Amino acid sequence: MERRTFLGLAASAGLASFLPGCAVSGIRSASASSGGRLRIGVVGGGILGASIAMYCARAGADVTLMEKTRPAAGATSKSLAWINPFINDKHYMGLRLESIKRWRSLDKPLGIKGVWGGHVGFTDKAADKGRFDIQSRYLGEFGFPTKMLDRAELKRISPDIDPGNLMEAYFSEVGGHVDPVHATACYLAAATSAGARIVYPCEITAIEPGAGDSGVKVATSRGPMQFDRLIVVAGVDSPALLAPLGYKLPLQYSPGALVHSKPIPILTRAVYDGPSPLEWKQAANGSIVGLEVSTPPRIPVHQEGILKYPMEFPPGIDVMHGTRILSKFAAYQPAVAKAEFGHMTLGFRPMPTDGMPIVGPVPGVPNVSLCVTHSGVTLAPVLGEFMANEVLYGREEPLLAPYRPNRSLPAPKPA
Repeated sequence: MERRTFLGLAASAGLASFLPGCAVSGIRSASASSGGRLRIGVVGGGILGASIAMYCARAGADVTLMEKTRPAAGATSKSLAWINPFINDKHYMGLRLESIKRWRSLDKPLGIKGVWGGHVGFTDKAADKGRFDIQSRYLGEFGFPTKMLDRAELKRISPDIDPGNLMEAYFSEVGGHVDPVHATACYLAAATSAGARIVYPCEITAIEPGAGDSGVKVATSRGPMQFDRLIVVAGVDSPALLAPLGYKLPLQYSPGALVHSKPIPILTRAVYDGPSPLEWKQAANGSIVGLEVSTPPRIPVHQEGILKYPMEFPPGIDVMHGTRILSKFAAYQPAVAKAEFGHMTLGFRPMPTDGMPIVGPVPGVPNVSLCVTHSGVTLAPVLGEFMANEVLYGREEPLLAPYRPNRSLPAPKPA
């Protein structure tokens, strides 16, 4: 079977089972001639890669997205998928707000079905007081003031919340949450509708950039491929792909675990940022999804196990952790006590060592660009649009200036 024919079958047959409920129409044959269009390779089938593929294909490029296992299999499917502006850096908050605008405009056309219920932050811990001050000030300066809440106002917004001895609470209407796997599928549906090919499983084994305008050759488990431009959006796999090219990408080791309950009747549309370090939401299907800590404690069982990147919990350990975390949510949202444990996810977040995105041309490597960030869900549409503009048209986006790959980055902290 010719390679181009295989790509067409992989794109259509593979995606047929991955894209239920998304707005798909007019999928073009993958065997169509590129007709002189710029050939773009996208490495990585998470939500960022899917967005970049969509924007590039809609701009008229000949796009092939290559995914090592299956779409959204990595950090995307292990994300809380809270679309939010909250960060203690004003410039970065501005970039996130730009992305939220795009999320809202894409939601219905792509069939994403986002839940836009805002954000409730509250705490009963004296040590947490003031933790929202900087973010609230910046949001107000951007024209999105937060509302400080007393107990009665908190109960009015979220009647099912029992905040305990309330120390502080606020509400922001900005942001929401999505099902990250479904959202990725919707971006991919839009990409294929615009002519993109989605190829998986397809592991990249080598990247061979040529000089000048000779493009980039990519060795894959499906054979060699040739592109005019290559965009690496491979999350925690990006450092290994780029190291042979002479670019050292420092990512912080950052595992994260989420509990998912079995569905219960809908209680809320908001995302809760409760007493440190609890964060949770109720997905559109009724599942309670959340986390207790941002990183696992440094204890022997974690050092011996999670350092090996298992991507799943051992049997029994998942139930123990999941029921314990759900009980902590239930202490502040009593109806959650009715939620039965469903499953746990363990993912490894692509966390640059300074906490900021890394976006743009790879220094010293012609025709290869990079896009890696912890906030892939929040930033997906804005980085997809900006990357497409830069790679296809050479238009440097001023908002991305602080996040270039050529900046100085600290070394990773020990795991």
